[in-house]
Amino acid sequence: MTGGTSVSAGRPQETVSFNIAAQPLQSALDAYSAAAGFEVLYNSKLAFGRSTKGLMGVFTPKIGLKNLLKGTGLTVIYAGEDAFAVVLAPAAQSHAIKPPAYRQYFGIVQASIASTFCGDTEIQPGTYRIAVKFWIDPDGQVRRPELLGSSRDSARDRAVSDALERVIVALPPPKEMPQPITMIIMPRSPQVTGDCDSDQRESQ
Repeated sequence: MTGGTSVSAGRPQETVSFNIAAQPLQSALDAYSAAAGFEVLYNSKLAFGRSTKGLMGVFTPKIGLKNLLKGTGLTVIYAGEDAFAVVLAPAAQSHAIKPPAYRQYFGIVQASIASTFCGDTEIQPGTYRIAVKFWIDPDGQVRRPELLGSSRDSARDRAVSDALERVIVALPPPKEMPQPITMIIMPRSPQVTGDCDSDQRESQ
């Protein structure tokens, strides 16, 4: 879902100047997202305890992310043109799961959350940034949403948390998929990302 990064870049073919110091991977991914304009979807347990050597220089977002993840044992698959999921690199997977399975599922999760948020004017993407963490149960229900920070509006924060609890993903998560999932919603207009296009067409 977009909500995402408020930056002038954010398209794979454009270059971005990165200035990310060596640090824990979770905070580095947040910094990358803010700089590149990419929405982040990743498993918190995979990022926890891992560090990156940082990323300095001018790169396309895809090359920058590849360099940021070097040495972490993680790799990236893309759920959309400007949305990605960070997963275990194939050699590090104890239970192999094909990247297309992750890509398809994270795309479904993204669409499910976008559909719920686009239908609520208080939390419709485009004007705020917030990171959230959540689990998905075998029935596809989003559970235990947790806000990792604030959108700078306490009422909107509560609305985001409440909305996540209403999200039901059409398919259950892959059994091997580590949870929880962390997602960063970025302040990009739905007109740019296309997240709410179907909702807007239905309302016309």
